[in-house]
Amino acid sequence: LLSLTIGRGMGLEGGELRDLASGALLHDLGRVLLGEIALTKKGSLTSEEWAQVRLHPQEGAQAILAAAGTGQEVTATVALEHHARLDGDGYPDLAGRTPHPFSRIVAVADAYDAVTSRRPHRAARTPQDAMRILSEGSGSAFDPEVVTSFLSLLGERPPGSLFQVRSGEVVVVTCSGSDTGSQGLVVRDPDGKSVAKPQPVLLSDEDVIGPVLAEEAGIDPSAVLEAVEA
Repeated sequence: LLSLTIGRGMGLEGGELRDLASGALLHDLGRVLLGEIALTKKGSLTSEEWAQVRLHPQEGAQAILAAAGTGQEVTATVALEHHARLDGDGYPDLAGRTPHPFSRIVAVADAYDAVTSRRPHRAARTPQDAMRILSEGSGSAFDPEVVTSFLSLLGERPPGSLFQVRSGEVVVVTCSGSDTGSQGLVVRDPDGKSVAKPQPVLLSDEDVIGPVLAEEAGIDPSAVLEAVEA
């Protein structure tokens, strides 16, 4: 979904979006071939385990080509290249070749998702942390055009992010980017108790104290957004 959001924002249509979606869905297919320890270990990986992890792009690309045959070359390319940096670093080594445009889109979406999701070895971080990492890596790790497009779509307060406001309440952002502020729902009252029926609110810069981690607040932002859409 993140990759498609970027793709649409960059003007992709029809078959291009289908190819991008296929590559994004299967980009980490090679991880299923990794040992369980490499996927779930809470501490640092050994050099041998890290070497195994670095093989998952090649394994995924080979599996896609073996199963799907012709017509899925772009999907396999995205699986192969999603950890290859724009500056030639990363893995695998592309021998000076620039990653496919769709690989560059998935790399940005994958990085944002990785930072904002909980992993066995670390807690989730805020969308603002992820946006800062993408900005700092723009032009080196990530395609600057893709980063700029993605950040402009997210806005300062991306949908699904949580903020504490001056009244002490916690708000989930549901819509970002309006001239008057971001729209959100109050999900925690000033005493930290869950709100049975989340109330709509308009967030201005003056209202916001700072971001809140969903894990620490015990809130599933995606469930809140799904309820709004329903």
